[in-house]
Amino acid sequence: MQQPLYPTLAADANWHAFTIEWTALSNVFRLDHVLDPNYVPSTTDQQELFDAQQAFFMTVMLNKIKTIKGKEIVNNHIASGDAQAAWKDLVAHYRGAGSIISKQRGDDLYEKINTPIPSDKPVRLTTAISQWEKDLSEYLAVTSKKLPSDEKLRLFERFLRNISQLKSVVTMHSMIASVNHSTNVTTAIDPEATINLYKSRSEEIDIESQNKAVKQRRRIVQELTVVSQGTAHMDDGFYQVNVSDLTNNSMPDEQWFDVFLSSQGDVKAEVLSNRMPLRVWKSLTREEQGIWDQLSDVTKGIILNCRMNSPLPIKPVTRRRVPPRSTFRRERRNDPNSAGRDRKSPIAQNASINVNETLPPPN
Repeated sequence: MQQPLYPTLAADANWHAFTIEWTALSNVFRLDHVLDPNYVPSTTDQQELFDAQQAFFMTVMLNKIKTIKGKEIVNNHIASGDAQAAWKDLVAHYRGAGSIISKQRGDDLYEKINTPIPSDKPVRLTTAISQWEKDLSEYLAVTSKKLPSDEKLRLFERFLRNISQLKSVVTMHSMIASVNHSTNVTTAIDPEATINLYKSRSEEIDIESQNKAVKQRRRIVQELTVVSQGTAHMDDGFYQVNVSDLTNNSMPDEQWFDVFLSSQGDVKAEVLSNRMPLRVWKSLTREEQGIWDQLSDVTKGIILNCRMNSPLPIKPVTRRRVPPRSTFRRERRNDPNSAGRDRKSPIAQNASINVNETLPPPN
């Protein structure tokens, strides 16, 4: 039994993935009895083995459980050495009835599985889909809910609705639904088959995107190399960006493409010119300004996003909100006692009491 093989629980949100791996390893090492709250040894030999297993298990938990509440629970059982009870309490805290952690995690996962991929965010679709399926699986485990296959398809299509390259699959699905609605003949739609069709098309899109980026790799590397070599004189220069991974020619294309995607961020090519503040542009030398003008939009996007992740981020230009003009004179111009009144207005001329008049003395 090797303690280093066990995963570490460093955040409450990782409990689901942590328990899957933890349980799998415990089964391999035949420690599954410690995870079973109902297990009771029936013989002396079984008790001796179980005590040894609990001692090992307690040592692993002390080293691998890093969350605040998790460490508190484990520490409560150090004196007794009862790893079985410690694990039972951990499960109750993270997944038991009325668990606040479980409720919060369920809410977070619900938001994730219902949030579409942003249309302007470059991602590897197969990776995004894989993560969505993991989130959905954990959500169902946390909430103990059952999800019909057609509902899963609806959620899945919502997740991918902003991906224009997948419109063909959406159109096909809509056509089948339309035929079913307008005729008496029903064409069965297999939700799982449709999901697999989306996955297949997503794999093709990823390959197309990677090939397109790799074709530009040489130019991107050349431009970033020129940029990174001309910034030593500026302490907070616009061109001081860490692009070592992207300029690494020894990196395989597939790995380089992942780095390329992570460098893109959310900056659109059509708004790049609005992302460089004037103060930064003026701080560049004439030569650097010329270099910037010659860069491709892709390289500009990489530089801008690297800068946005730096200690001195570039923020989008925002217009200052101008308060509405006062309507004092307009609203009170006919008030006879207003300093801003129009003296020629009928109300002002016919007013019985004015600032220049006095009340007659009483009789």
